[in-house]
Amino acid sequence: MSGSNQSVIQRLGRLLGRIAVFPPPLRQHFSTPEFYTFMRDEIGRYSPRYARTRVRIEPADRLDGLSGGAILAFLHYGSFFLSGGAITHQLGRCYTAMVSRRNLIPEVMSVQDIAYWRRVHIQVSRLYRAPVLFSDQPARDAIRWLGAGNLLGMALDVREHGQRHKEARLRFLGEDIYMQLGPARLAHAAGVPLVPMSIRYDAGTRCHRLSLGAPIWVDESPHATTQRLLDFLQQDPAQAPEQLFHDIARTFRTPAQGG
Repeated sequence: MSGSNQSVIQRLGRLLGRIAVFPPPLRQHFSTPEFYTFMRDEIGRYSPRYARTRVRIEPADRLDGLSGGAILAFLHYGSFFLSGGAITHQLGRCYTAMVSRRNLIPEVMSVQDIAYWRRVHIQVSRLYRAPVLFSDQPARDAIRWLGAGNLLGMALDVREHGQRHKEARLRFLGEDIYMQLGPARLAHAAGVPLVPMSIRYDAGTRCHRLSLGAPIWVDESPHATTQRLLDFLQQDPAQAPEQLFHDIARTFRTPAQGG
């Protein structure tokens, strides 16, 4: 087959993937590298229809009692960007995610990966029908978004190049780890609760389960609140660690420099 014919077939395949409502192929018992490839390929298929048909929210009424804003706290686990698509297109809530562009530099990743994740930020903004917020924007932007009654997704397992966020010792899967407390601190500043959420893929049904925990108000210290979030969020990785984006216990075993 000539190179030009292969190129046409590849473009048609990508187009079909965007139109289709089924996920990329993945064998039932998969490894971490296989899931990473699956997750990256799947992002190209995200659409409102995909988010409605390929995600089951449990419990579906968890957010019904929240009329105001909330921070939905998650780990880089499963198809984490798809969570917001399900919340937007199944629950009809206004949602966006806070993402980092400080790590999109050659010191951290390849030029190809930098371009890829920039495209992802554009694509999920379209899926959420709202632009993502960047972690280097003023905090008042996030507080304004939450104050309007909207939902904001924030990852706990984040370290940014060149930043010296203060970290606290926490427990995750029986190990000591060190993470920043940014989501809990922002929730306290904005006067909104945190809701832990975790999305896990089932290769047998070819669907995701999005689990939402009970809302947590920062009535205690941000440290204790973050530990409560991790207590919920560790349940899926304990059963299916191959869907972790990175090895949290190893990556966060020691404090970041300056943490």
